[in-house]
Amino acid sequence: MRNFTLTIFSMLLALGLSAQNCSNLFISEYLEGSSNNKAIEIYNPTGAAVNLSNYKLILRGFNNLGTYFAPDTMPLSGSLGSGSVYVVANVSSNATIANIANALTDSVINFNGDDAIALYDVTLGQVIDVVGDYSNTTAPPTGGKYTVGSGSTLDYTLVRKPTVQAGETNWTAGASQWLVFPVNTTAYLGDHCSACIAATDSTVQFESTTGITYVSATSTEVVVNLNLCINASNFTADLVLKSGDAALVGNFTTQTVTFNSTVTDTATITVSASSLTAQTTLVFALRNPSNGLDLGSDSLYTLTIKPAVPLTIAQVRGANTNGLPDSLGVVAIVRGTVLGVNLRSSGLNFTINDGTAGIGVFSPTNDFGYTVNEGDSIEVTGEVSHFNGLAQMSFVTDITVLGTGNVPAPVVVVTLNEDTEGELIQLNGYRAFGQPTGTNPLTYDITNGNDTTEMVVYASTGISTTIPATFNVIGIGRQFDAGGGSPVRYTRFYQIGPRKQSDISPVGIEEVYSGVLAVYPNPANNVVNISLEANTQTESVKVFDFTGRLVMEQAVNNGAASIKMDISSLSNGLYVVQVATAKGISSHKVVKQ
Repeated sequence: MRNFTLTIFSMLLALGLSAQNCSNLFISEYLEGSSNNKAIEIYNPTGAAVNLSNYKLILRGFNNLGTYFAPDTMPLSGSLGSGSVYVVANVSSNATIANIANALTDSVINFNGDDAIALYDVTLGQVIDVVGDYSNTTAPPTGGKYTVGSGSTLDYTLVRKPTVQAGETNWTAGASQWLVFPVNTTAYLGDHCSACIAATDSTVQFESTTGITYVSATSTEVVVNLNLCINASNFTADLVLKSGDAALVGNFTTQTVTFNSTVTDTATITVSASSLTAQTTLVFALRNPSNGLDLGSDSLYTLTIKPAVPLTIAQVRGANTNGLPDSLGVVAIVRGTVLGVNLRSSGLNFTINDGTAGIGVFSPTNDFGYTVNEGDSIEVTGEVSHFNGLAQMSFVTDITVLGTGNVPAPVVVVTLNEDTEGELIQLNGYRAFGQPTGTNPLTYDITNGNDTTEMVVYASTGISTTIPATFNVIGIGRQFDAGGGSPVRYTRFYQIGPRKQSDISPVGIEEVYSGVLAVYPNPANNVVNISLEANTQTESVKVFDFTGRLVMEQAVNNGAASIKMDISSLSNGLYVVQVATAKGISSHKVVKQ
């Protein structure tokens, strides 16, 4: 029995079967998903069972450094029935793939886009089918992948077209024999539709099990189509609402979908839920298949309807008296423009801002298939929480890319506080003092002479650990406060986190020689020494804070070889020591700590 599928997306296949002989096994599916989600499916198009011990899979290609590696071989075993498939998956693939697989391995099924995998017939002593250019042993393909239609061998699922009846060792020809699906598509794994085996009956089911729409939409479409294994027409099935409030979808009851070998049919569902304030779901099912179709196990499609206008970030993270979001613990939907980069090597840690406020997005391991890109407009569903005072959306359940947003211009600020969290801000005229602490991030104490704060630099930003003497810095407002007081409050230790190297730009007063050999120690505690060139005519020494205010002045004996200044009365911070000599004025930056 062959299974046909009703898909939740449009997939039109050209009719007409090429004249191939269906006489030997071939690769029917190639799954190169995220992480270790990888699998190869082998199909038996013949009319009899095949002994798999006469076959093996071979992987060869290029490692991440671009060098060719020796072939890795996996012998197969067991018996593969006529019209059946054999799935080999990576041992660390997800449960969906692992449950379908006939065998798990950590060797051959470890390919990336720049590798090629071959099916080898031991009896014939030759390769009988390939995915990728198996003849290429000189250099990785351009971009680390082989192009396949609208996709490639990297981050796509490839399914052999039903018209294909045999393997192909010439990749130039073979690359055109595949249907291309998004990364991690697993619906076709474990079954293959081929013209080699005559169909007797069909089972109707949904390809995808979920969909999302918003009450701001006037309708949502469910597109169905028949996987074209036979030339049949006028199949029908009813799309019915199994559970949920029918009033939210125009009092929907039943709609018949009609499809044939060349035409897809669209079931339009009217959305009429403008008053909806909370996310809700409706479940649809297929019923009453027409003659020639069987209804297998109940196939369900869950449609999630989300509120038309998610909460603004300001609404969910307005600070309470303890410095924490006032919607702490609330599950909410927010939208915003992505700022900066992902600060985690696995999972997610980044910031979004919607113009009303900014908030972090945190997921310890799951990235939801999203690659962080500054400027993306995204929607996040999760719980409002905090980490050491920093407001964030955690326990994330969904991330949807909506399009491209506008990254705001940085706002120059003087003081960091709750209002600067999640904002793109700029501090001017700062200098780092002391040694940075931590590893990732590196935390720098910085000062402008009046205010002292922290600058955090994460490894993923690629920022150099060499910081200019004096600089302006653009970054995202952050906080790391373990809490203090009774009741516990989170109203201290605000930070700035630059996103990239260009966010830190050197500025400040130039240090001029003018007879001054050295100013030391720097940083200094209580005393600063100034070493002068012999016979330098010195007039005075003045100390300015970084706002330009004169805070200390000391007369100097002409001809002195050195000058000692007691700065113990000054507050910690950055100062400019100005020495007036007959050769000119020499200015030097000094940190008092």
